[in-house]
Amino acid sequence: MLGLVGVLLVGIGGWLVYFSSLFGVRDIKIEGTALVDSSEVEQIVGLGPNDALASVDLQSVASTIEQQLPPVKSAEVRRSWPSTLVVTIAERTPVATVTRDGAPWLIDDTGTPYLAASDYPDELPTLLPLEVKDPSPQSLATREAVTVIAGLSDDVRELVSAVSAPSAGEVTLQLSDGRVVIWGDSSRMQDKLTMLPGVLEHPGSEFDISSPQAIVIK
Repeated sequence: MLGLVGVLLVGIGGWLVYFSSLFGVRDIKIEGTALVDSSEVEQIVGLGPNDALASVDLQSVASTIEQQLPPVKSAEVRRSWPSTLVVTIAERTPVATVTRDGAPWLIDDTGTPYLAASDYPDELPTLLPLEVKDPSPQSLATREAVTVIAGLSDDVRELVSAVSAPSAGEVTLQLSDGRVVIWGDSSRMQDKLTMLPGVLEHPGSEFDISSPQAIVIK
């Protein structure tokens, strides 16, 4: 008899947790947003007191947020009992701008263009313009270019006015004084950063440091 009562209590408890509104989603807590509007995240989550917290598909909610809000790089969703769903947002950080549909867009370190510069709500940080044929994460040239840009030291970045990437192995820095540095790909970044100041002391208009062991100056 006691065993039957125990099974019954467990069954009732399971029903209350997984199917009733007793432990429904009564609060959605959004963390980590700056650019993204928290109310947009809540609207996408779209859950309320009639949705049992235990039954929420956390990964599905996170994936939906990432798909519908391009400025979100990643989302993590977890339960906080008895009735709160916590959403932690990691926003994309712009490393450059690219031209898309005739207008500048922000692009992050994964090569993802995610927001028109005109839609940025605050003063834009100083970003280098990147010229690349297909600005997307699927483009190896794009990924190499943003990796190079993100890896530039502040001293070198101050010399650069624009970046182009005709191919993955031809990332090119246009300097503010008109000279050109052919950087190559993103390999041996530290070697290239270390040698560049000395290389630029030589006369010339084009400096190819794509192979640090065989520098070419024209």
